[in-house]
Amino acid sequence: IDFEIFDTSSDATRLRLKSLQWVIARSAGVWRLQQSAVVENPDSRVVIVAPDAAPALSVALAPGHGEVEGVFGRLPEGVVIRDGVAEIRGPILPGAEGFSLQLAYDLDTRDTSLDTSISLPDAVEELAVYVQDFGIDVDAGGLHPARPTREQDVIYQSFLGFELPAGSRLPFRVSALPPATELPQLALALGAVCDLLGLPCLLVLRVLAVHVLVLALVVRVVVLAALL
Repeated sequence: IDFEIFDTSSDATRLRLKSLQWVIARSAGVWRLQQSAVVENPDSRVVIVAPDAAPALSVALAPGHGEVEGVFGRLPEGVVIRDGVAEIRGPILPGAEGFSLQLAYDLDTRDTSLDTSISLPDAVEELAVYVQDFGIDVDAGGLHPARPTREQDVIYQSFLGFELPAGSRLPFRVSALPPATELPQLALALGAVCDLLGLPCLLVLRVLAVHVLVLALVVRVVVLAALL
C-alpha cells in the first residue's frame, strides 16, 4: 500500500469547477433534482478553507429546493448548505478530480411544468442538464441540445454548456406536452359532428386521424433506433 502525504494550503484561487451536472426527473407528482460537481486542483497541495473564510467554490441549488441529501443521506465533508448554495471548503486533493459533490433534493412545486433557473456563482467549464422525457417540451435558454441519453430504460433529453462565466444565470423551463391522442380524438369527434349534419367530411377526418397516429409511431421508432 502506498501512502502520499501532501502539504495543505488555504489558497483556492487556482481551483476550477471542471463539471456540473443536473438531472431532473418527475415521480409521483414531485420534481426531483440531482446535482453533481467535480473540482479540479492543479496544484500539489490539498486545499482546505477555514469555516470563517469565503468558500473555495460554490454550487447554487435550484430555487425552492427542499431538504438536501448527499450520498447515503449525508453531506460530504467540507460542504455546507447556506442560503440556497452548497459551499465547498475542502479538503480538495490535487488532481483533475480533487473533489466530487453529489446532492439530491425535491423541489417545492406540484405543477406539471417546471420553471426554474441555473445560477453559477463560480465559472463552470462544462454544464450538462438531463431531463427525464415523459412527453415534454424544454426551453433550455442558452444551452445547446445534445443527443438524448438512456439510463435503465428511461430516456433523458440532454443539454450542454461550455466555459460559462461566474455570475451566469440560465433560465430553464420544462413543460408537459398534451397527450399524443388528443389530436386524433378531436378529428374523430369533428367527423362525428359532420356525419350527424350529413356532411361528407367524416372519411377525410378519419384518414387524418390515422395519419397522425402513424406519424407519432414513426417518430417514436426513429428516436428509439437512434438510442440503440
